[in-house]
Amino acid sequence: MIHLVAAVMTGMLFMVASVPLIQGRIPRNRLYGFRVPKTMSSDAIWYAANAYSGKMFFLAGAVTTLAAIACSPILLFGSTGAGIYSGAWVLIMLAALAVCLYRSFRYLGRL
Repeated sequence: MIHLVAAVMTGMLFMVASVPLIQGRIPRNRLYGFRVPKTMSSDAIWYAANAYSGKMFFLAGAVTTLAAIACSPILLFGSTGAGIYSGAWVLIMLAALAVCLYRSFRYLGRL
């Protein structure tokens, strides 16, 4: 059960962390946001890129959360199921984050 809670909370954290980026409330900084040399070069690029990447990060969080719930029946198989669940969920989460990153860089290239 702790696996499910941790997985769902991780996806929810991704979604919560993306909202200020989507809303354009985070100024250029060194800690939080889509921080690459191009986004750090101007406010216009920063806000546009972070709004888009925030949306992608929100979707990655939603996919992560839904995957955590959808895969939860695997947990009924005891410790073996917990290992399989964790591995499957981590792979889905990493795939969602990779797509998020890929799409964010593609968008940034068009700015």
